Parts: sequence; structure tokens; C-alpha cells
Amino acid sequence: MCFFMCLAGRKSGTKNRFRVFVETNVLISAVIQLGSVSRKCIKFLLDHHHLLICSYSIDEVFRIVGERFPEAQAVCEPHGL
Repeated sequence: MCFFMCLAGRKSGTKNRFRVFVETNVLISAVIQLGSVSRKCIKFLLDHHHLLICSYSIDEVFRIVGERFPEAQAVCEPHGL
């Protein structure tokens, strides 16, 4: 079972806001690479739109980062990823 979490953007107003689903690979790239396009994209989505993340994707990010990129795991926890 998968539920979706909507992370509302920070700016007020709802004009021209999209609900955008981001897949796991984009989330992983954003976690492990500080200057990545993925991280910039997620920041843009948070600032201007509604970011949708599936609970399954969150679990998968934790699993893959823990297995393949243990040095980046500390980045996930303080930010709630």
C-alpha cells in the first residue's frame, strides 16, 4: 500500500501551482549530491509548486542510501527525507 505525501510550497497563493510527483532516483540524487540538478529541481518545486512523494519512494530512498551511500544517510534524517 502506498500513500502520497504532499509537501506544499512555501510561497502563498495557489495560482498556476502544479502537483508534481518525483520518482525515487531524483530523490536519491538530491540526497547524495549537494549541487545536483535534482536538488535544485526539488527546491524549485517546494518553492513554487506542490511536491508529491509516495511513501514507498521514501522507504526506498532510505534503503538505497543506507546500502549504497552510507555517508549520505545523515543528510536524510535531519531533513525528514
